[in-house]
Amino acid sequence: MDHGFLLVLLFSFIISTPYIHASNQTECTCLLAFARTLSSPPINWSGSVDCCRWNGITCNQEGWVTHLILPSKGLKGGMFVSPLGNLTHLTHLNLSQNSLYGTLETKFFSSLNHLEILDLSYNLLSGELPFSLPPKNIQTIDFGNISQGLGGCSELQILRAGDNNLSGSLPEDIYNATKLVELALPLNSLNGAISERIANLANLTILDFYFNNLSGVLPVNFGKLSKLKFMNFDFNNLEGNLPPSLMNCTNLLEIHLGFNYLEGDLTTPNFSKLSHLSKLDLIGNNFTAIRLSENPYLEGQIQHEILSLKSLSFLSLADLRLTNATGALKILMRCKSLRSLFLGGSFGREALLADDDMVDFHGFQNLRLLSL
Repeated sequence: MDHGFLLVLLFSFIISTPYIHASNQTECTCLLAFARTLSSPPINWSGSVDCCRWNGITCNQEGWVTHLILPSKGLKGGMFVSPLGNLTHLTHLNLSQNSLYGTLETKFFSSLNHLEILDLSYNLLSGELPFSLPPKNIQTIDFGNISQGLGGCSELQILRAGDNNLSGSLPEDIYNATKLVELALPLNSLNGAISERIANLANLTILDFYFNNLSGVLPVNFGKLSKLKFMNFDFNNLEGNLPPSLMNCTNLLEIHLGFNYLEGDLTTPNFSKLSHLSKLDLIGNNFTAIRLSENPYLEGQIQHEILSLKSLSFLSLADLRLTNATGALKILMRCKSLRSLFLGGSFGREALLADDDMVDFHGFQNLRLLSL
């Protein structure tokens, strides 16, 4: 066989074979030290194999570890003395949904100057978020504890710390993280009031504090969050009236304010300005009047939960896209405080209850005005 042909064939094989960058031995040693702290180390992590080939590891061209991605791998062990802090070129760290425990110390992050995304959510970590998180590059934190110092993360865009046991009030400097797009802290025990400084977070599109112990009123300048699309404060202790400026959040798709102590007359706010609104949950409050007419995106059926609005005396649901008119009227009949009801144009061509069916000695006990 022609030797020149063999040479060309060998060269072709070399350039067509994928190249996996060789690792830095020091970093492999750090990863093995981390694995030894776990009672269930990751599969295929072995000193006989280059660590850039290990499950969940990505290296750059120089062989430095840049990604450690091991979510939902059943990892069990402590993080508080973890040697992962020596992976100085790490940009992505995701160990979420495992069983890692312990307190994260400041020194854990002191050398992670390239870190951009950190996800340690749904573990067993305790303590507070360290004061000196590297502020320059972090864009996403999906974590489990809150402390002063978050405002120093100038590039922080997403903060998720849901389903933990966080307590205390929101740190004031969180309102300095002005690039935040998502602030989601549901299912915790956070308390205190929401500061008017929340208006600084003008880039927010998602604001989720479902099932906490927040109290006080919604800030009067809430409407400055003009990019907001989703807000959820269900199951808190909020009180007072809705701020009129809320109607300036014209990009809102969903509003969830159920099971608080909100009150007042909602006939004044012009909900028709929220032309994209598709979900509005006000269950379990003390509102006395609600006007939601002329919202083309509000559709569906009236649910039994509306009966929880015990003080409701005025309800305007005209010109919506509702269905099941008969079911709706049978539910609304049981709103004992209801005095005025507007449903015109909301049920299309659906047949309404016959006059005889509208007579119910136990229904519409205080109704004075009905518009169909």
